Amino acid sequence: KKHKNKVLFINGAEEFQEGKNQNHLQQSHVDKMAKAFHAGKDQERFCRLVSSEEIEENDFNLNIARYVQTAEEEESVDVKAELKVLKELITDRNQAESKMMGFLKELGYDA
Repeated sequence: KKHKNKVLFINGAEEFQEGKNQNHLQQSHVDKMAKAFHAGKDQERFCRLVSSEEIEENDFNLNIARYVQTAEEEESVDVKAELKVLKELITDRNQAESKMMGFLKELGYDA
């Protein structure tokens, strides 16, 4: 066989037309999944050919979302750089507030 000891996981969770009481597969959804099955190749965020070894490493868990994630990858955040920006903004805010309070005091408003 072409893909010995492998399982093709297809995540069709986003392939449906929403209905009032239940969702429906349209022919285009069925065609897309059938085409992926016959191609037997990975498609990002849709299907993935997984080795039996990887399935075993996952304690034989066959949850599709474990192997085919549909969510977009989140942008990584440089916490150190963002903290520096936050501290600069806090300093700017404090300076602006101090200046404003000085103007208010000159105008006779003492808090």
